[in-house]
Parts: sequence; structure tokens; C-alpha cells
Amino acid sequence: MDARTLNGRYLLGSLLGEGGMGAVYEAEDLAEKRRVAVKLISPERAERGGSAIGRFEREARIAGGIDTDHIARVLDSGKDAETGAPFMVIELLRGEDLGRLLDRLGPLPPVVALRIVAQTCVGLQRAHEAGVMHRDIKPANLFLARREGDTTITVKLLDFGIAKIKRPHGSEDPSTGLTQTGTMLGTPRYMSPEQARGRREIDHRTDIWSLGIVLYCALAGRTPHEHIEAFVELIAALVQEPAPPVQDVAPWVPPEISSIVHTALQHERERRYASAAAMLEAILPLLNGDLALDESMLVPLTEAERMATTTGMIARAGNTTTLT
Repeated sequence: MDARTLNGRYLLGSLLGEGGMGAVYEAEDLAEKRRVAVKLISPERAERGGSAIGRFEREARIAGGIDTDHIARVLDSGKDAETGAPFMVIELLRGEDLGRLLDRLGPLPPVVALRIVAQTCVGLQRAHEAGVMHRDIKPANLFLARREGDTTITVKLLDFGIAKIKRPHGSEDPSTGLTQTGTMLGTPRYMSPEQARGRREIDHRTDIWSLGIVLYCALAGRTPHEHIEAFVELIAALVQEPAPPVQDVAPWVPPEISSIVHTALQHERERRYASAAAMLEAILPLLNGDLALDESMLVPLTEAERMATTTGMIARAGNTTTLT
């Protein structure tokens, strides 16, 4: 078998990205005659076996079982016949993740940030309905997918590598092994207070908090505790201190949008949005029910928008959106 062909079917091409679990390659599906992405666990992780392989296989099972345009589709999964290492085949996405977009543009126009988060809410709600908590919502895991020849953008949720499955009657998937007392998983700056404490009893509202941090970052160009560099101090702040109001660092954010951020970032999870659907319901009136996102909207915040500190109209060249 060709060394660059996986199981005689997937002809591996260029490297698209690498992470802690492994690497993602562009590939050709020789059977279906289509371009795909193939995610391979790293040889070091594969050699260790155990939880790393279990987590990788669980990600394929979880993401493959949720049907929505707002979660990257898993097309196939299996084990490499030659090495025995697991792999998954994912739809090939063109575009960039929100993290890279924010690196390029800085704070986004509020209406654009809202549309990105609103689309994420759709995918997140479907995951929660399937009993899945993502637990690592962050800009790098929100992909702004573009179709060739089309300027429309679809936000897709990526990476269910540390997701937790809730079984009926509240029991946990015994295969997860990821929520032992004192264990902390996720990306610290986007963790909910209960996740930062390493508590076992987190629920789907931990994702609501993390999505609130994403919205804060998209609006302000920084997370609430961006200034804290020491890990221990960051965890202490997450657990003990409320996030500074987004208008303190981004005064151009209208109060209605600031209120959405504030509700998502309540330390007491009972005071957050009860679901991603509830968060979406709060956002929709500010968008006149329109979640559509277009390439032309992905531009930096203008000076006029930075000066806007009251509700009403946010005007862009050739495009006016009512927030009231």
C-alpha cells in the first residue's frame, strides 16, 4: 500500500494543521472522488493508547452523531490497517477560524459578532439535545466556512475531543473518564467557574459561559481576564471575580448586546441562559431574526462604530442594521 494512502482509500495530501492530539491533512477520497480532511492521532499518542485513543474515537462518534450544518460533519472513521491508529474523515472546510479572524481584524462590529455567536448557538443546541457538552468552546473551535463561488459563511463548531456525554437520567458515559475530581480540561481563559474548580457536576451551562466569553472577545478584542498571565491567578479570578462589564473595555457595544454577554457570564449558572436556544432567542430580535453571515461583513470595526455608545442604528457602507 502506498505510504501516503490510508486503508487504500484516502490519499493524504498537504498538512492543514496540528494540535495536541495529532494532525489534520487534506486528502482525496478515492472511492467517492471528493476532497476531504483526515484527522490522524499522533504516533506518540497512539503508542500511549488508553485515554488518548478513547478520546479520539469518542470525538468521531459524538460529532458523527449530530446532524446540523453548524457542526463539522464526520464522514467516516476507523483504524489504519497498517499502524492500527484511529483516524476520522471530516468534511473539508475552506475559510478560517474565529481566532484567526480576530487576530487579523481585532474587535468585530457588534452585529457581526452576534451573527457568529447566533449560528454557534444553533449547533450547540443540537449538541446539547443529543446529550453532549462540548467543554472547549473558544474562537479556535468556531470555523467560518466558505463555499467555493459563494460569499455566504456558515459557522461550524469543531473539536469534540473533550466533550462529555450525558446519558438518560443524568448518568454519564462510562467511557469518558474525563471528569474526575480535581481534573481540569478545556482552555483556561474560556472556562466557566465550575469548570475551573474541576467539579464533576458541570452541565451544559458551562458551554453557555464559554460562548459568552467568545462573544466578549469578539466584541472587545480580548477576554475578560486577558491581563492575567499566571495560571493560578487566572483560575482564582475565574472562580472569585465577575467578568468586567464588556462596555468597560469596549464602550461602543450597545447595552442590549452587553446585557446578553452579562447574562451568559453569571457565576451562578442558574442565572445564565438556561440553554443555547434561550441565548439564541435573546439575540434574534437584535438581528431582526436574520442569522445570515456574508464575506463582505468580515471587516474591522470602524472609528464611527467605536464612537457609537448608544443603541439605534449601526451603519456600515451600503448596509444598515437595526438593533432595536
